[in-house]
Amino acid sequence: MTEKICYILDHYEKKTSRHFGYIYNFIQELGKKYDVYVIVERCFGELPEFKNVRKTSIQKVNFPVIRRFELFFLILYYRILGCKIYYNHYSYYGAILSGLITRIGGGKSYFWHCIVIEKFMANVHKTPLSKYIFKTRLKFACRFVTHLAIGSDIMGEHYKKVLGLNKLKPVILPNWTDLEMFSRNNFNREKLKEKFGYKSDDKVIFFLHGMEKGKGPQYLPEIVRRIASNRNDVKFLFAGEGSMRKKIEKEIKDMGYSALVNFPGLVPHFNIPEYYAVSDIFIMPSLFEAFSRCLLEAMAMELPFVSTDGGCGGTYAYTPKEQHPFIITIDEMDNFPSLVLKILDDDNLELSSINRNFVQDFTIDRAIKRFEEKVLS
Repeated sequence: MTEKICYILDHYEKKTSRHFGYIYNFIQELGKKYDVYVIVERCFGELPEFKNVRKTSIQKVNFPVIRRFELFFLILYYRILGCKIYYNHYSYYGAILSGLITRIGGGKSYFWHCIVIEKFMANVHKTPLSKYIFKTRLKFACRFVTHLAIGSDIMGEHYKKVLGLNKLKPVILPNWTDLEMFSRNNFNREKLKEKFGYKSDDKVIFFLHGMEKGKGPQYLPEIVRRIASNRNDVKFLFAGEGSMRKKIEKEIKDMGYSALVNFPGLVPHFNIPEYYAVSDIFIMPSLFEAFSRCLLEAMAMELPFVSTDGGCGGTYAYTPKEQHPFIITIDEMDNFPSLVLKILDDDNLELSSINRNFVQDFTIDRAIKRFEEKVLS
């Protein structure tokens, strides 16, 4: 008998610039082998049209309290249909309610949640009340589900420590990337450099994230200044949108380096590969990053990178040891530009091929297999 799975998404956005595109593809691949039902809490723009999915339900009620009842009855409805596995992707109330239903009616509930909790709260939640509500809701979700789904052992221990949940049962399900979509073989770099307005011998340094404090764009002006003052062949490609973008652009302009920096803004996920392909180094100065798909994409595109440790050391869990000398803590950010320069100056590091080989273990096929072993077995 085919396993029935209910996949709960906290939102759907077809033209997303975030990692959710991976989740949509995963659901469709999973639906080739199993009976998959989807609940979408919020939908932005076009309605979802998942292939290989038995049924998709989108919440319609807007009033908060009634929305919880609506979600409860949708989860209960799929339990009556025979779903014994509930997998919640960042859906807090989905985790709480599916956890409650599976505890009473049998089955298993999983809650994917993978962030550096304290640093996320410090940079995203501005008031003590907001921080308290977030942490309390997260604790409830983790307590109600049968398992927390997390990206690495490091992050599993982080959740136990910060939330004080010693009995938490983490299931390790690493992120993945698309090695066909993210492949340099798909591109002619000379033509791409012409398209982006770069010279053939320009060295392009690429940043891709939201322009919000937690993602580290505040460090970009100093990174530009120190690298550009040491080399005359560098260009900077800073993709992303957010509240800090205008401030960052102004700081770089005031330093006299605006001609070296391109700010393309928000880039749809399906256009991102060419940005990696035209680049030579990827940088991630994020204050909190538990399991960055951007780093997986960069490695797939054969880019060496300089990165923070994600705030609690999580970056080490999914990167090759040869890259670890180029991973630093936030307290060591003064060293960030010099590490970029070291990669630019040393053609013998061989990080490009090392990264591409390493990321072979982070494909959607491996992700499906891990899901089957950890969730469906």
